[in-house]
Amino acid sequence: MDESESKQESLEWMPQAVRRNLDLAGIKLHLKEWQALPLAERAWLRDASCATPAHRAAYAARVRALVLEHSGHRAEPLWGGAQPTDEASRGASQQTKPGGIMAFVVTNRIPVAQSHEADFEDRFRKRAHLIDQSPGFIKNLILRPVQRRFDHGSGAWVESTEQGYYLVQTYWESEQDFWAWTRSESFRIAHSNRPPAEMFAGPNVLEIHEVIQTTEKKEG
Repeated sequence: MDESESKQESLEWMPQAVRRNLDLAGIKLHLKEWQALPLAERAWLRDASCATPAHRAAYAARVRALVLEHSGHRAEPLWGGAQPTDEASRGASQQTKPGGIMAFVVTNRIPVAQSHEADFEDRFRKRAHLIDQSPGFIKNLILRPVQRRFDHGSGAWVESTEQGYYLVQTYWESEQDFWAWTRSESFRIAHSNRPPAEMFAGPNVLEIHEVIQTTEKKEG
C-alpha cells in the first residue's frame, strides 16, 4: 500500500483532529455523516484550523453545509444551542459599520471545473432567491474569476492558467442572522438540489469576515 492509499484509508474513520475541531466549533458529526463525505472534504475537516473564533465559526458552517448536502439533514449543535457561547465571537459580531448597520460577510470560494462555468452560473440564475427574504439579509454577490494575475516582476497583468475561484458572498446585518438562515427551511430547500461532483475542480473554501470600513461614491 502506497502513502496516498494509506492516507485515504485513514479517513474511513473520524480522526482525533476532526473530533477536536468539532468540539471547538460546537457541532456534531456522526460517523455515517462523516463517511458520506467525499475524501477531499474529510481531509479538509481534518487539516483545518479552529484556532480563533472566526476559524471555529467557519468550520461549523462548513460542517452544516456538508451534512445537509451529503446526508440530507441538518447537523446537530454540540450544546443544544445555535452556536458556541464564545465571548470573543459574540463580541465581534456586535461590531458595526458607519450608520449603525452590522456587517457580517460569508464568502464561499468555489473552484469550478473547466467547461462547467455556464452550468454553474445558470444554477444561481434559476435559484428561487429564498435567501432574499431572510431576516438580516443585506445582499448576495456572485463573482466570476478573471484569469489574469498581476506579475510583480514585470509590473503588468498577465494571462493565467491557474485554477480560479468563483466567490459567492452574502452580507448580513449580524452573525446571528446568518446562523439563523443556516437552520431555516429556506436554507434546506436552497441546498437540496446538489450539483454533480464533476462540476468542481476541488473542495470549496468557506470564509467569514466582518466589515470594518467601507467607502462609497457620494451622489451629487
